[in-house]
Amino acid sequence: MSEMPQAQTPLVEIDMARDRLTAAEQAGVVLAERGDYRHHNLRGDASDAIFSEAIKTVLGVDLPALNRFTSGEGHTLLGLGPDEWLWMTSAENADAAVAALDAALVKTFATLTDLSSAQTVIEVQGPHAGDVLGKGTPFDLHAREFPPGTCTQSVLAKAAVVIQRIDAAAFHVIVRRSFADYLWRWLEDAASEYGCRIEAAERRQNRAGTS
Repeated sequence: MSEMPQAQTPLVEIDMARDRLTAAEQAGVVLAERGDYRHHNLRGDASDAIFSEAIKTVLGVDLPALNRFTSGEGHTLLGLGPDEWLWMTSAENADAAVAALDAALVKTFATLTDLSSAQTVIEVQGPHAGDVLGKGTPFDLHAREFPPGTCTQSVLAKAAVVIQRIDAAAFHVIVRRSFADYLWRWLEDAASEYGCRIEAAERRQNRAGTS
């Protein structure tokens, strides 16, 4: 009997385990793929009480305004438009959450589309993370204009992306699968002048678990 195919992240072929520098404190930029998310496009009317209450009840977060995001209980919602959001959740919780949200939205007009196989998240962090991203986007990433808690649809090195500012020195770049390899290599090259460390997902998770 043939084995069932295994889902793979867009950057699985990248040698994520290699380090440009041995000491984390020497790296001005750290890159990592965050392939542990499931992605869904959510459409609905924010002024509809049934819709907004369903989101709050099932996900435990409020609908964010345009270009803002809210996070909690393993879920993140990014405001992409007046009636459009990107919902990201941990893979282990996704199936149950999708089923619950589908049931809660049955009495109102809304759509929920799975984008998990179509895009991925590249985490860019470190003291020069903003400098690297600034090389490839016309959007002003200065904290004065783009503080933590904000997000935007833009271009990065000519690739269409969503940029999410997690904190002062950390960003998530959400990119389509077909551009992921290209954008990863561009980021690695753009970050080289600051010292770039590539962090494997396994090492990042282990470090988070021991911190």
